[in-house]
Amino acid sequence: MGPISSSPSLNVATQVRFWLRCLKTFLPNAYTEQEASRIPLAFFTLSALDVLNSLDTHTTPAERAEWADFLYSCQHPGGGFRAFTGSKYGDRPTTAENARWDPANIAGTYFAIVSLIILGDDLKRVQRQKTLEWIGRLQHPDGSFGELLAGNGSVDGGQDVRFCFLAALICRILDSGDVQDAFGPYIDQEDLAKFVLTSKAYDGGMARKPYCESHAGWTYCGVSTLSLLGKLPLLNIESKYPKSAGIVASRDDAEDLIHWLVWRQTSMLSDYRGFYGLEDIDSESDLEDEEVGSSARTESGFTVLGSKPALPPETLDFESLSLTSSADILAGFNGRCNKPADTCYSFWAGSALAILGRSSLINITANRRYLLEKTQHPIGGFGKFPGDLPGG
Repeated sequence: MGPISSSPSLNVATQVRFWLRCLKTFLPNAYTEQEASRIPLAFFTLSALDVLNSLDTHTTPAERAEWADFLYSCQHPGGGFRAFTGSKYGDRPTTAENARWDPANIAGTYFAIVSLIILGDDLKRVQRQKTLEWIGRLQHPDGSFGELLAGNGSVDGGQDVRFCFLAALICRILDSGDVQDAFGPYIDQEDLAKFVLTSKAYDGGMARKPYCESHAGWTYCGVSTLSLLGKLPLLNIESKYPKSAGIVASRDDAEDLIHWLVWRQTSMLSDYRGFYGLEDIDSESDLEDEEVGSSARTESGFTVLGSKPALPPETLDFESLSLTSSADILAGFNGRCNKPADTCYSFWAGSALAILGRSSLINITANRRYLLEKTQHPIGGFGKFPGDLPGG
């Protein structure tokens, strides 16, 4: 492995320029086709500038008010928000015939509301009651949530812990008071908690739904949902939300989750097949397209973060592995077992550990080096893998 700088840093000026370009001019070419995700893209752009403490200093009050007006233009008359304006019928009323083409979307609703908060809006124009009632209609009998209501009133999409998290957070934002006030009138929080807890897999992580593979993104959503419901009274964690009666996560649930999340930190920076010359072995069945990208190869093998790398035993060549001290390694997080590090999972896995009160178990220095030296892009933003374009 090549030399590592002693003090990697975030290039704030470059990052601000990149995000301002995304906000005020044109999106990078890879995103121009994602018109249907305009509000999610707006959220990530606004939140990036907000985190960089540059939103208020690099935009005017008039601009922020205009962007808030755009978000409100996506509000659905039946509650919730559209994810973009393309399905809007203008001044024509929603009818049984056209409702299927113009639904509110649970992800679009979350991104719109949080974006409004970032812009300093007071949310007084949000149809709170209609939105909360709409959220309630998205809940499935098993406690999970769908994505939208079809024209006939049925729930489309669902049995996905991501929608569970979005539903719980929207309710928490739009209502006030304790857990019962926020959730009781609209959703069945016991069934919701039961669905999330039964999505916990055998290895300790959480899956999209019961009996599926653990994934760091879904684990974050599951842990966050339980926290929002006040159902994480474990390991003496102090939650800002009151403990709830009924089903709760156990101490064993937390121990398993923490163990699985800690093991997501890895110094494997690219897929092992390319390094060991195994590109043709189960390449399609073992790797999902979203996990594969152009990435830099380590020069002397994989550094190891206090353990052996997760590779098939017959392919391990311990002579080529670089075992370095913790002060010299780069280590990001992966989303699933036996995968290389991927930028986004530093948030998903790291945040889940923080909610569980165990962020001290993260090798922060190694993770910081991975993000700032390997995936921070020269033009701004971060790539999915080392060498990727921003946001890939």
